[in-house]
Amino acid sequence: ETSLHLDNIPSAYRVQGEMLSVKSHYMQGNVQFTMAKVLDDRNQNFVLLDCDMDEHSNIILHLADVFFRYPFTGGTDPVDIHEFIAFHDPEVNFGYILTAQML
Repeated sequence: ETSLHLDNIPSAYRVQGEMLSVKSHYMQGNVQFTMAKVLDDRNQNFVLLDCDMDEHSNIILHLADVFFRYPFTGGTDPVDIHEFIAFHDPEVNFGYILTAQML
């Protein structure tokens, strides 16, 4: 289900076609990658990736995170997800390079 991820797309982009979402259990939680083809204000094409990692697969523990933890922490962080996976699987090929950029 990708509709929950539409709010994560910045308003400067327009989604083109359907979004694709892949969710997989990883250790005690799960990781979900949702991709969307988008156009920006200058009609340039991009693919945006929304990364989400839930620390708990158990629905009760997950809902506790959503209602009592995430409002204060802002939820999960894509860099944290990348670093977590890279630490536990040093041979993983992400297909991208993580770089720091100051906004």
